[in-house]
Amino acid sequence: MDNTKNENNESAQADTAVPAVTKDAVDALRKAWHADRVKRGLVDADYDFCRPAVREWCRAVTAGDVPSADCMARFHAAIHETLSLRDACLVYALAGGDMDEDEALTVAAAPHGPRGTDLVFDTLNGVFRTRTDAPDPTWARNAVRAYAALIASAPDPECKAMACASTAYVVWWCDDPEVAMGGAECALGYDPKCSLAGIVRQAILFGVHPRWADGLPLPDGVQADVDGTYDAVAAEAVRAIMVKEDKEGKEE
Repeated sequence: MDNTKNENNESAQADTAVPAVTKDAVDALRKAWHADRVKRGLVDADYDFCRPAVREWCRAVTAGDVPSADCMARFHAAIHETLSLRDACLVYALAGGDMDEDEALTVAAAPHGPRGTDLVFDTLNGVFRTRTDAPDPTWARNAVRAYAALIASAPDPECKAMACASTAYVVWWCDDPEVAMGGAECALGYDPKCSLAGIVRQAILFGVHPRWADGLPLPDGVQADVDGTYDAVAAEAVRAIMVKEDKEGKEE
């Protein structure tokens, strides 16, 4: 990595300090949400729970803001309750401005309804098969930075895995299979059962590119950010795996 990329990464990190998210805060949110789902039903409870997180996420990807601690805590809590909030964040990022906040909220809170199902299918099918427009560099960079904050704030390996896998999907959309593969494998290091990471990995292994790409370079401005994100995340994943293996070895 050259000095320019290092300077860009340091600047990005200085401008986007990650708010602290504690495991206790995530657990409390999840417990209250679960009780509300039992009391009021899934859809009503999920709309109220997901609305603040979706609003913050859309602002982060659109304007380049860092997601708030509350937004990230809700994302992490949802990983252990339902993956629809993860999917809403991902399809909003991949839609590249073609999805509004209300539609993202529908994916998060009513994923099995006809509208939610169509939004997810149309977005994912679009990046694989129909959309010919390249990602907007600023939009993609904002999404990568928002996911970097989620990775840094994740309280456990499963949450880190989901954020890494989602980042890998966005980077694959930017048509950088090498970096995307690093993200997918990092996610699988945290959680070998992470199916989203498996999808990205298999697409790359089979040489599948996003529909818009035809051997084109990664959009300007994105490379430095994804390099910095995965350098840090990959190192952390390796440390986590080594610590786990060391503990298992001692137990034997």
